[in-house]
Amino acid sequence: MKAIAFSDLEKEILLLFHERNGKSGMHRYLDKYPQFFRRAEGQNSFKRFAEMGLLEGLDKNSSIEDYRNTFIQLSPLGKAIAEAILEARKEKAEASED
Repeated sequence: MKAIAFSDLEKEILLLFHERNGKSGMHRYLDKYPQFFRRAEGQNSFKRFAEMGLLEGLDKNSSIEDYRNTFIQLSPLGKAIAEAILEARKEKAEASED
């Protein structure tokens, strides 16, 4: 199975989705967390995550209206990836303490 690579910005966005799971719609993320979405990479992350099946109820066939009207929630795969990112960061922090 091919490993999926995420940029640092994409990791931060996934962790934000994980933290706020189901509490915010896309427009709220754009308004409340503009630092993540000023660059095209951040703006395109919604579509990429949906195409990869990381967002519950959104996929490659979703329209912009679907994104606007959906509270962003991670799919089981999205949750697993976010938790793996958190675990890797925890292990890295513990290793740097030694």
